[in-house]
Amino acid sequence: MKTIIVNGEEYQLTPIKEVKTFIVRQEFDFEIHPYELGPMKWDEAISRVQNLGEGWRLPTFIELQLIRESKYISMIKHDKYWSSSENGGTCAWSFNFVKDFPIEMPKYLNLFVIAVRDFGCY
Repeated sequence: MKTIIVNGEEYQLTPIKEVKTFIVRQEFDFEIHPYELGPMKWDEAISRVQNLGEGWRLPTFIELQLIRESKYISMIKHDKYWSSSENGGTCAWSFNFVKDFPIEMPKYLNLFVIAVRDFGCY
């Protein structure tokens, strides 16, 4: 069992299982949509993930970090992805998977989008 530290908190990573076409992170109770939604502005990203259906949303900053630490990093094809974490009215946090660090970005920029939802919310 692997241990990671995110924002000073320790997490034990348990095995990952596949359920239909979705990847489930059992210990965190969220699943990752199997396809990227492409690049878009932050406000558009919020709307597009909600249109996927019940419970889909942008991942939190910590969920992006957990994806980075998982064996499913191969799903990530680009460097910067939006998180749901805002920083004021004009900026939101993204995660740079190439350089492995968070970065505050203006919401009008086009960054890549992946969707998550809490396991069992459908």
